[in-house]
Amino acid sequence: PADKKSLLQPLQRGESSPLSVGQEVFAIGNPFGLDHTLTKGIVSGVGRTILSLSGRPIQNVIQTDASINPGNSGGPLLNSQGEVIGMNTVIISPSGASAGVGFAIPSDTVATRVASILKYGYVKRASLGVYLGQDGVAKQLCGRGGGLV
Repeated sequence: PADKKSLLQPLQRGESSPLSVGQEVFAIGNPFGLDHTLTKGIVSGVGRTILSLSGRPIQNVIQTDASINPGNSGGPLLNSQGEVIGMNTVIISPSGASAGVGFAIPSDTVATRVASILKYGYVKRASLGVYLGQDGVAKQLCGRGGGLV
């Protein structure tokens, strides 16, 4: 028998930007500790925005009806050619079970964030450098209400 390590091949990254609703997808994961699990579904929405556990919006995510349950997070979402088009992230469900909607972060987004982490050590984001102060700061500093620039 061949060495098992020689049988392993990395998955190819596909582009997530041309995804369309109705496209067939596959989610690989370890739901509820059940390893080597594959579920099949379709892209049921693109460009969605969801909230992270910390309340920060995650934009442009892929919505799928492929079962994404606890334990699937971090696993690949594949297109029908076996290319990674997303990273399984969360299920939004009233019951917490698979009677909900699954979401994956697009592979294009993951690739951009990984490149930033490798280059800078963190995800570098564009910003305007605008900060909100407490109410009344302008009046304290300038003697009148309003905003400070």
